[in-house]
Amino acid sequence: MDSLVLFILMVAGVLLSAIVSKYIPQIPLALIQIMIGLLLAIVPIEQTTIHFEPELFMIGIIAPLVFYEGQNISRKELWKLRGPILLLAFGLVLLLVVAGGFLIHWLIPDLPLPVSFALSAIVSPTDTVALKSIVKNIKLPDNIMAVLEGESLINDAAGLVSFKVALGVVMTGYFSVKEASFEFLIAAFGGIIFGGIVGFLFVKLRLQLRKMRLEQTELLVLIQLITPFTIFIAAERLEFSGVLAMVAAGVVHGVEHDHLQATTTKIQMVSNNVWGTVVYFLNSLVFLLLGATLPSVVAKIWSKENFLVEELLGLALIISLFLMAVRFIWVYLLHEHFVEPNAMKFEDYFKSFVLGAEKKQVDQISRGKYALITTLAGVHGTISLATALSIPLVLTNGQAFPLRNELLFITAMIILISIVSATIFLPLILPKEELPEVSTNFLDFKTAYALLLKQTSQQLEAKRTTSNQYYINQTIVELTRKLADTEEVSLREMDKKQVKQLLNYANTIQSKTIDDLYKNNVISKQTHELFAAFSAASKQFEEKNFIKKIFFRLKFSLLRNRLNHMEEKEIKEHFNSRFKNNQLIMDEFKLAQKISAEATIQALQNQMNTANRKETLRVIQRYNRFMKQSQDDLEEVEESNYYARLALQIQREIVQRMMDEKMIDYPVANQIGEQIGYDELSELALGTE
Repeated sequence: MDSLVLFILMVAGVLLSAIVSKYIPQIPLALIQIMIGLLLAIVPIEQTTIHFEPELFMIGIIAPLVFYEGQNISRKELWKLRGPILLLAFGLVLLLVVAGGFLIHWLIPDLPLPVSFALSAIVSPTDTVALKSIVKNIKLPDNIMAVLEGESLINDAAGLVSFKVALGVVMTGYFSVKEASFEFLIAAFGGIIFGGIVGFLFVKLRLQLRKMRLEQTELLVLIQLITPFTIFIAAERLEFSGVLAMVAAGVVHGVEHDHLQATTTKIQMVSNNVWGTVVYFLNSLVFLLLGATLPSVVAKIWSKENFLVEELLGLALIISLFLMAVRFIWVYLLHEHFVEPNAMKFEDYFKSFVLGAEKKQVDQISRGKYALITTLAGVHGTISLATALSIPLVLTNGQAFPLRNELLFITAMIILISIVSATIFLPLILPKEELPEVSTNFLDFKTAYALLLKQTSQQLEAKRTTSNQYYINQTIVELTRKLADTEEVSLREMDKKQVKQLLNYANTIQSKTIDDLYKNNVISKQTHELFAAFSAASKQFEEKNFIKKIFFRLKFSLLRNRLNHMEEKEIKEHFNSRFKNNQLIMDEFKLAQKISAEATIQALQNQMNTANRKETLRVIQRYNRFMKQSQDDLEEVEESNYYARLALQIQREIVQRMMDEKMIDYPVANQIGEQIGYDELSELALGTE
């Protein structure tokens, strides 16, 4: 029961941290979560419930986080900046693990050398998630963030593999340089190859299921969710690096993500939302657990009397300064290879370092300032903390792991020092992010809505692929038309009563056009009756309230899912038997749709004036889409509707960001929200016709 209570408290802590962060954005989210964790520690539940199986952190937290990083990293930037990324992720990490291990052993003689190497490996990875919450309103120069993201992904793997090797020595008490090097290489390359192959097989499995018409979103997303856990456990069983397997599998899934985007649009949207929620929760959970376990760790340190807490704080400070100093010197000496990453091959970096190179500047930033920014931005976070929490409680011989609580405390303090240092000093040496408008004044409705449309178009443009560019173009053209309207006329609240009158007028014109087509023998009596029934059903849907429309859409989706479960042959036989003798009627129906929509649009344009322009354009937009549906097949219509809905989702996210950055006030946000809501209702109606 206490475990359930603890889980509920952790979820509540995550929610509370999100709320507090919104109102106190100056404090990094990680620090807020640690403080909330400290408050949770005083809740009267059994302390033993805070003790988790160490292996759980590797499988349950590190595996999905690294997989998600690999899946979402920019492969283009990763390859373009491979030189500086490898210099930081491998060169610097290995240097820190070795040099840091000897320093820690010298500072703490009671700590065995292998354990010192393990601690050094724990604090070597960096965390861009924690960094982004610090620099969200700060402008980082040039390619620093891209380099740091690549470094974070690769050095997670390098640091964790080093930790695994060092931990193996601690657990067995045996060490051989030759065997350790061989084990490192086998674990590293084996993990990469295994993760890449099995990750590719998981992608092929999802594709095969779709070919078999097993396209349920829940099924395919669940397969994505179990992928990192399955691959990690299998890789570790084979004594490969589970973390490097996660990196490789994540990158493979990221490459396939681009190819699958147009054919699995709904699945991608649900998958992105689910993964975003899971990763946010896991990152938050780690810092909450740090705060919740810190009091008990400190209490155990006091009870043993091996070290004073003040001594451990001093040791953490010395180690932090050492990590920063080595990082600063490393970037300072190799500065030209960070600012000109494509100037030479990777093997030439060290030759150039030995021979020397002339100093350069980027964006008027000196070598020293660039190195200082990169040093402060090397924040430690989730991976380091989760790795520390994964340290076993006992050795293989049954003895307690040496100084485990002290290691946890030092790791926590190093993480806090890095976060606090970045929070204090980065804003002092870097300019604030330039906003499109003067930040001291809120944007008015018209300006904010125009900016919203532009940024939505830009985000859609970034999602363009060869297979989806037709639908992306469609949506961007519609956004461009709306943008042109905002520049021609002042935006005001939509007159819903007038829209309803215009819809009634349009329905009258459409019905009259259909009657004329029947009288002139363009369409048959059957087609005329079919269109009358169709129009009546559409009008009945328009008169439903919002809740009834939602239920109608739900029933419509369930029907479509039932059809998806039917075999392709069964579907063809079913519909061929229905429409084999009625193809002429279907052709006439599409023709009637097209002609009546054209006539309705023309009539609406003829009566449009300055007073009703906004409402008329809204109704015309509907009939433009309605006319196109008469020409496209169902799959194309569904794809087109998906990207229209995706644009609305992007708009809501931009509105939230505008509010967070104090660009708009609540009244303007509400006005834009109403505009988006009306667009959503229009999409709802169009999707049912």
